[in-house]
Amino acid sequence: MGETMAHEMMHAWFYLQGCRGKLERSVEEGICSLMGYMWMEWFCTSGVDSFYKTSVQVQYTKDLKDYTAHCMELNQDKIYGQGFRDAIKAVSKFGFNYTVDYIVKNKCLPCEMDPAPLQCRGCAVM
Repeated sequence: MGETMAHEMMHAWFYLQGCRGKLERSVEEGICSLMGYMWMEWFCTSGVDSFYKTSVQVQYTKDLKDYTAHCMELNQDKIYGQGFRDAIKAVSKFGFNYTVDYIVKNKCLPCEMDPAPLQCRGCAVM
């Protein structure tokens, strides 16, 4: 449930930034899926121990996270799957904050070859 909330809250954040209907679906869904993925990583590394009391429950949550993450990484859908992989590449190279700021300003993901900070060079995918 937390992964879904993180994903949907990212959509809400883009809406509040004035991006409603202005982003390519693969860009928006990709970064929102990545936010859900990041929440799962956080929850299973620091949050899970404070919520569950038995080692069986902790292990189940970690296994569920691993399975969900695996499905996200291998998803062949052009919007959700490729969008997620493109978002991971951008965040790995530029960091999360820079990437979302760039998306808000330029309506696309930052490109690998883009030397100017927060300035779009016209490519939506790395």
